Amino acid sequence: MKYIVLIIGMLLFTACSPKYKIVKEYHPPKTTATTPQTSICLGTCQTKRQACKSSCKSAFNTCKIKADQIAKERYTKQMQYYTQALERYVNDVNIQMQFSAFDYYSDSFYLPYARGPFYGHANSLFWYDPMPIYSYGPRPQRPSLKQEIRKAQAEFCDLDCGCTQQFDDCYIGCGGEVTSKKVCIENCSE
Repeated sequence: MKYIVLIIGMLLFTACSPKYKIVKEYHPPKTTATTPQTSICLGTCQTKRQACKSSCKSAFNTCKIKADQIAKERYTKQMQYYTQALERYVNDVNIQMQFSAFDYYSDSFYLPYARGPFYGHANSLFWYDPMPIYSYGPRPQRPSLKQEIRKAQAEFCDLDCGCTQQFDDCYIGCGGEVTSKKVCIENCSE
């Protein structure tokens, strides 16, 4: 009981605790006599970032097409395995149901339990024990094409090409400053 109260308390504490997000702040270079050069430098950084994002997006789209093909091939193989596993499962269930029906209706098997009410188990309200429950094992799970596509895209394709880090380095190289700060986004005390 003590552990249940402790677990519930921890869940309530973590559910109500504030959630934070790391945000980058870009501080422009200090004003100097070379302001036109600084603005040209910052413009170059911005242009490089846009070019990096554009090439990264096109590479991601190309990779996404390949990942979709790989996912469809995997899905086809998994469907073959699923079909075979489902057939085995259905056969096992049918065989066990035949044996359990034979055992259930066989007078010789359940004769000791059919002597009178409440014989066998103290809580039994039957003249006999109910049919035994057999375990067939878990039913095979049908594969999902959407899950396979997501898995293949996560495995092969990367949308982050390091454009933000390149921009930050360029921004600092132009005399700017990049700082990170933690900002509360949910359950804030303020």
